[in-house]
Amino acid sequence: MGTRTSTRRTGTACAAVGIAALIAGCSSDESAASTEPAGVSAEAAYCQQVNAFKTASNLVATVFSSSTPPTAAMLQNAFTAMQTQLHVLGANPPAAIKADIEVMATDIDAVVSAFSNNDWALSTLTTGPDAAALQQHLNNPAAATASNDLKAWAATNCGITSATVAS
Repeated sequence: MGTRTSTRRTGTACAAVGIAALIAGCSSDESAASTEPAGVSAEAAYCQQVNAFKTASNLVATVFSSSTPPTAAMLQNAFTAMQTQLHVLGANPPAAIKADIEVMATDIDAVVSAFSNNDWALSTLTTGPDAAALQQHLNNPAAATASNDLKAWAATNCGITSATVAS
């Protein structure tokens, strides 16, 4: 049973990283403000928001790159930061990716809810009632498509690529 629990815990950790990558769509080492500076076009300001979202998404990946399991506080900070930035993107998205951002927001909201319902504990989430629902969001083909659409839009309109994942 110890091996099975360990396998579940590892699987959930990998799944959480997977959702971060899926939802993130792209990442960058650059941090950007999410407000529109004077003289900056709406598209350029949105590109800055995409960079801010990527920075928040990197935080999730960083939490899981450590050799020690993430604490509840680390998980909460990382996932809620990514959720917040995704909702910033959803406030006024370009028409071409509006539906994609909505799909991604629905998924991150479900992930944050599942973690929150389980006190941000990976061990509880692996065996709790939210585990199956989380897996559905982790394996959501619509979210994968939305992520790819955001990647393509960001590359074309912002010059942002997914070449840098997490440092």
